[in-house]
Amino acid sequence: MKPKDDAEQPARPAQSTLKAWQPPAAGTAAVSVERPRLEQAEQAEQAEQAYLIARSAAETTTIVSAEPEAPLPVGSVVGQRYVLEQHISSGGFGAVYRASDREIPHHHVALKLLHRPSPSGAEREAALRELMLIASVSHPSVVQFKDYGWHEDRLWFAMPWYSGQTLDRTIGSEEGAVAMTRAEARPIFTRIAQGLAAMHVVGVHHHDIKPENIFVAEIAGFPGGLPVLLDLGIATQRGENPKGLTVEYASPETAAAMLGVVEQLIEGAADVFSLALVLRNALDPSAATPVQTDEVMPLLHQRSTVPVTLSERRDLKYLEPYFRRWLSLDPADRPSAAEFADQLAVLTEPEEKRDARLRLLKRIVPIVAIGLLLISALVFQVKRQKSALHVQSRELEQERLTGESLRKQSETQLAEIETQAARLGNERQQLEQTISIARRLNGRLADATKRANASERRNAKLTDERDALSSRNQALSAERSALLAERDRLREEASRLGREREELMRDRNRISGDRDQALAQREALDRQLARVTSERDSLANARTEWDAKLDLVTRRSDAAVQRQEQLEQQLSALAQDNAKLRSDKKSLQQQVDEIESRQKAAVRARAVDALAKKRGITAPSVP
Repeated sequence: MKPKDDAEQPARPAQSTLKAWQPPAAGTAAVSVERPRLEQAEQAEQAEQAYLIARSAAETTTIVSAEPEAPLPVGSVVGQRYVLEQHISSGGFGAVYRASDREIPHHHVALKLLHRPSPSGAEREAALRELMLIASVSHPSVVQFKDYGWHEDRLWFAMPWYSGQTLDRTIGSEEGAVAMTRAEARPIFTRIAQGLAAMHVVGVHHHDIKPENIFVAEIAGFPGGLPVLLDLGIATQRGENPKGLTVEYASPETAAAMLGVVEQLIEGAADVFSLALVLRNALDPSAATPVQTDEVMPLLHQRSTVPVTLSERRDLKYLEPYFRRWLSLDPADRPSAAEFADQLAVLTEPEEKRDARLRLLKRIVPIVAIGLLLISALVFQVKRQKSALHVQSRELEQERLTGESLRKQSETQLAEIETQAARLGNERQQLEQTISIARRLNGRLADATKRANASERRNAKLTDERDALSSRNQALSAERSALLAERDRLREEASRLGREREELMRDRNRISGDRDQALAQREALDRQLARVTSERDSLANARTEWDAKLDLVTRRSDAAVQRQEQLEQQLSALAQDNAKLRSDKKSLQQQVDEIESRQKAAVRARAVDALAKKRGITAPSVP
């Protein structure tokens, strides 16, 4: 439900609410869109009268079933359990309060109390309608109820109290509205669409989807908040049509039914239309058109016959085909709520494609770099081999020139030169074979060199890790030894403190025994004083009868008085001793408590010091 700060939000004008317009009486032909303007004007006048009846309603779009009563005072108890802390808002059917639970400390709920009493059974059954619809849906994005009951014949029910704000607070007012990003809108509207799908599965239709009824609750585990769909005041079951609407977010078929233009069953496609329209306004607040009192009827007629305008923003153009389907005039062309939730993935499709391309580039760039490095190495190797072949070719050319010179100098050595040339040809073939083998060996050598370098790097890294682990093991061993020594010292300290505590307990027991003995003595003296008092009373009563023994009685009386005074002095001394014993006991108890607190503080301080030393943190000294 709405948080505390929403209570200060000014109530939205009732100009955008409309009571259901009843169709013409039986026997009147159904009105079509193409009827003459005169008949449409008559219908518009009737609908305007219905609108004037309902315009006094508050934010909600339900039919006003009773005059709203004054809010209950703060501190009132509802259901002998919930204490009202704040009045949040009032609508056509009831008022919403923030209440605390007297049975569960620090537990708050949103409590809705209906305006109209329900004294009869039939009226109570009708009042429970919204509660039964809420109870039939189980989804985290649809408001749930916790408890219900009757307060002065008025139905109340408790719902979870959420911290957060409604969607209209998130995107702001019409003048200063802030557009939501597509990434922000996707989780919110996806969860609300899934909640609508859960409602439609059990045959419940909301019929009042608008930003004020979408609450973004701040709940751990839900980044960006958990959206919750509120206010099922005009929700219907399958086979029923709504009896109210919000003009700005009404579906075409709902607007047509309210005008009496057509008679058809309004189903879950109307909720999909309203939610898609809220999405359009959240992404582009400039596309929303405020509704004035004198524009309600034209807007209803326009909504039932003219497609909704789409956003002109460039970054939202790619969503136009989707919005055309979501906001289609024909309910059959719209997706179901579950399909709508799946299709909302298109909101972040450009970013997801861009991220996929970036991830692909991040994977390809290292591979391309490695390939370029390998190609560079191969080119360098080929150049080296080509240079060696060039040197060998030049040597062979010089040898050929020498042979030609020898052939010109001596024809007689021709056969020998030819034989030598043949030998040189064989040697050249052998040399080419050797070069080919050398190339293969060079490739293998380069690979082996790379593997050797990689192995050396791995060995160096493993050696460093081994040295680091060895140093860490040594440090851990030293730290473990220090912790063991500290543990032994703490055990000795705990043992010493335990012995001191036992001695103090023995002293306290001894003092308690002395106190009990003093109390026993005081009781004995009290008994003696009672006996003396009884004797004195007996002597006073027998004074007239024992005149002869007056002197003896007087002496005994004086002795008794002296004894009484002594006993009173003894009692006073015992009372002082008793007060002193109580003071000593209290002082000893304080000393025992102080010693125990010091012992606990010392143990905690040593544990903190040990943990700080273990983590390398200098902990502040604890007295």
